[in-house]
Amino acid sequence: MARTDDLPSFFLPLTSLTMVLTRRQYKTISRWLPNEILIEVIRAVAKADQATLARVCKLFHGLATPVIYSVVELRKLTKIIGFCRCIVSNSSLSRFVRSLTLADYRVVEDAENSHSKLILRSLKTLPSLEHLSLLPRLLSHEDRNTFLLQCTFPRLVTCRFGVRDAWVDALASFLINHPLLTSLRLPGTPGCPPSLSIPLSNLQHFQGPASFVPQIDTNHLKSVNLFWWGSDQESEAEPIFVALQSMTRHNIPLECRIFWAQDWLPQIVESVSRNLPQVKLLRLQLCRIEEPAEKMAALKRCLPRLTNLAFLSMESMFIASELFSPFWEDESKDRKTVQDLGELCPTLNACCLNGQAWWKSGSSWEKCALKDFRALAGIEDVD
Repeated sequence: MARTDDLPSFFLPLTSLTMVLTRRQYKTISRWLPNEILIEVIRAVAKADQATLARVCKLFHGLATPVIYSVVELRKLTKIIGFCRCIVSNSSLSRFVRSLTLADYRVVEDAENSHSKLILRSLKTLPSLEHLSLLPRLLSHEDRNTFLLQCTFPRLVTCRFGVRDAWVDALASFLINHPLLTSLRLPGTPGCPPSLSIPLSNLQHFQGPASFVPQIDTNHLKSVNLFWWGSDQESEAEPIFVALQSMTRHNIPLECRIFWAQDWLPQIVESVSRNLPQVKLLRLQLCRIEEPAEKMAALKRCLPRLTNLAFLSMESMFIASELFSPFWEDESKDRKTVQDLGELCPTLNACCLNGQAWWKSGSSWEKCALKDFRALAGIEDVD
């Protein structure tokens, strides 16, 4: 039986596949199947079953352990603590960790905690990390700044880390130290952009506050998802889209989540039509839909300038009952609105108005399933 002290409880099976292998059976398996195939078999089963296989014999333990630790996703504090203790006590395991997600939204932000320094210590020992998603509230204020200012991961290519005013410049410093980043997600509500310029020449996908955009130095963006919160720095949409003009391919998919800046939708759409007229997807998500007729009028004014637009979506962000009332209750009005949009933008192939999706079939518009619209438009919602 292989040793299991480097397999913490969160990796061990609760109710899972029962592995009962005799000594003769696993010797036969290891003799006739090359290690490469065994590794693929291990990768194909659930994490709990991987842990079971690691306990069968020394060979399986050696093959399964790197697979088990390569992708770690934990969303309960007790399991996060167990993983961090294991990494700190057995540093030889740290080199196996390629992708790490640590998040427990029940943890109170900035509360005094005994686990913060343990988590920080474990993060400092991960030289092979390529993908990181970390909930900032797992760290105390002091440890959060220490992490951002002192931790570096030479292979990091994707990162998700929340942003607040209190650590916006520390986060900028962290990003500067990771020039290989290709995907960056920054959920949060900053009132101000970082004071530092952030050179990220490899960045391809950005999701985060609109106020961050002018501070990022890149020219390879392939998709953009901007959060508009209502800060003074976002009061003018034009500088943000002027900056995007030199950072992106012209036919990018563009998504905007407008939280409290309802009055800004007209200027956002106007600025997009001036600076990014070749966008292929334009998705506008609103926290609340107020004065829908006015917003639709602003959209219609700009559509003729969007000469490459194939997919359009304007929808409520949170509540399905907040509808575009002028054209929701009557399907004929819905169809007329969609037809008007299609006439204003001949390249339009499909659109979604707050949960109701339509696509063009010849010269007419037909309703379609929302999931089909999103698949066609390449929309993938992430938390």
